[in-house]
Amino acid sequence: MRNLRLPQRRRVCVILALLVASAPDEVLADYGARKSEAMSELDKATMTDAERAALEKALETYFGGREDCFEGLIAVVAKTDEAAQQATFRDRAAVCAIGASQVLDRALDDIDDVSIGALGFSSVFSMQEATFYQGLIGIGVADARDQIVTIQVRLAHMTDALDAKWLRLKQDDEQFDAKAAALTAEIREDYAKVLREAAEAHADTAELLAEQVKKLAESELSDISTGNVTVDTIVSGVKSALGPLITQWQAVNSRMGVRANAYRALFASELRVLVVFEDVREDVRDFLEDNDWPKADAAYALARTGLDAFVSAARTSGQSSDASELRGDLLEQLAIHLKRGADVYATFVSRNRGRFEGALGPDIEEQLVEHAAWEQYARYIEGYGLDTKLRDWHQHGTNYFNVSLDPLKSETREKLKVGLRAAIEQLLRELKTAEGAARTIEQLVKEGRDAVAEALD
Repeated sequence: MRNLRLPQRRRVCVILALLVASAPDEVLADYGARKSEAMSELDKATMTDAERAALEKALETYFGGREDCFEGLIAVVAKTDEAAQQATFRDRAAVCAIGASQVLDRALDDIDDVSIGALGFSSVFSMQEATFYQGLIGIGVADARDQIVTIQVRLAHMTDALDAKWLRLKQDDEQFDAKAAALTAEIREDYAKVLREAAEAHADTAELLAEQVKKLAESELSDISTGNVTVDTIVSGVKSALGPLITQWQAVNSRMGVRANAYRALFASELRVLVVFEDVREDVRDFLEDNDWPKADAAYALARTGLDAFVSAARTSGQSSDASELRGDLLEQLAIHLKRGADVYATFVSRNRGRFEGALGPDIEEQLVEHAAWEQYARYIEGYGLDTKLRDWHQHGTNYFNVSLDPLKSETREKLKVGLRAAIEQLLRELKTAEGAARTIEQLVKEGRDAVAEALD
């Protein structure tokens, strides 16, 4: 034995140990075709018995390490974490090639005067295996694994992130919706009360005015002053009757102005929510440019093509057979990643299609815009027929509550008209203000919902 070769032998042992350590627990295949082929060729080659025995021993060592090498590479492709494995795969394949070369190069070290037959067998075998490993180093199966697993992991993270963002958006939107509902309920309650009391006040005022005009007319006809019914007392009575109603209209109109501003603020806040929603949709579009699942399918197809080429490039039948087995085992691991990733993608799509991905779904639009709810709010307000009632009451007041003043003498009648116009002037102004406030609210609801809907177009 040549002592100068001991350090190299130790390196071979270390390399083989590394290959064994990297192999998975489960043995996938024995990859024995090339070994059988090599042993058969060794039997046919011309050489001494000692050379044949040395080469046979080397081949046993080599093929044991080779099987462990393949299984180690399969274990690399089987990894499920996001860390890139392409460089690791390439480096491990290169270590396998080095280990193979060193085992074969040292096979005849203890033989003196090695025969041409033994050298020829060793050289040809080494050249064929070196070419095989060179092809193995170059295949992109681990790169495909990296792409598939990375997209899968990112899709899973994005699915969780989008769920959380949707929950926050919905909570914000529902908070604004609840405020809008409460605001609408307040408006309904205010209108219900003021309309009811206005109807009563107009009827009472009309009755009071009719009764007083009748008494004043009777007094004028008899030329006997009763002393208790005059133009001034009639005007004063009408003012007293209308006072509480005017005060109530003033308060309602003031509150409607505040509520109009509150509606504006709510719509502005909701529009901000929708801007965030659209920004998230844009982020998802950008995300899918690099992480859409068809890219994983394409990576798998490219790896399959590369493995097919690797099998086709094999120099011998045995190499081709073993390469085909290795191809199947590597693709099996890729298929596992692909299936797992496809499930993640299906979850991503099922949760986000129509929401953050693809065309906006009608159910999502309804959740964000609430067409039905706002149409109901509008109907609540419009249902009071406020515009018609206010116009009728305005005309009612202008016409002295439809009470005829004709029974009065001309001079008295004109004096009473002047007094009554002064008495009802404030009421007419408040009715006009109420009419404008109602139109403002109705217009705000319409324009606000249109703006919200437009933000999602």
